[in-house]
Amino acid sequence: MPLDDEARARVSRATALGDVLVQPFVDEIARDGEYSLTFIEGAFSHAAIKRAADGEFRVQTEYGGSVTLIEPPHDLAAQAARALTVLSETPLYARIDGVALDGGFVLTELELIEPNLFLEHAPGATDRLAEAIAARLSSGH
Repeated sequence: MPLDDEARARVSRATALGDVLVQPFVDEIARDGEYSLTFIEGAFSHAAIKRAADGEFRVQTEYGGSVTLIEPPHDLAAQAARALTVLSETPLYARIDGVALDGGFVLTELELIEPNLFLEHAPGATDRLAEAIAARLSSGH
């Protein structure tokens, strides 16, 4: 989507301050929510859907968004898992965010460094992560 003059000026002001990440606005996230799928040692652990508060487009809780534990459609989780296959090694944990669009999963973020894994929403997830950490420590990985 081409930028209009106002959008181009906003991007210019932001980049003048330092490095920025610019993402296109995805209507489906504001309307339907954004999936966050957590993987531990490459295996699917749990998922949440993040939704924006009324009158807001951002799904983060600091903007009034909500997080709800869900069981994602199997094909959606399998598509999200493919994002891990591009990495040179399996991460201890990863959060894969995306949106369901036209029957497929569209990746919006691959969170590998300090993501919120929504462990408090998924019974057993903390134990799974602790076991993965212990296994890596004992294997010297």
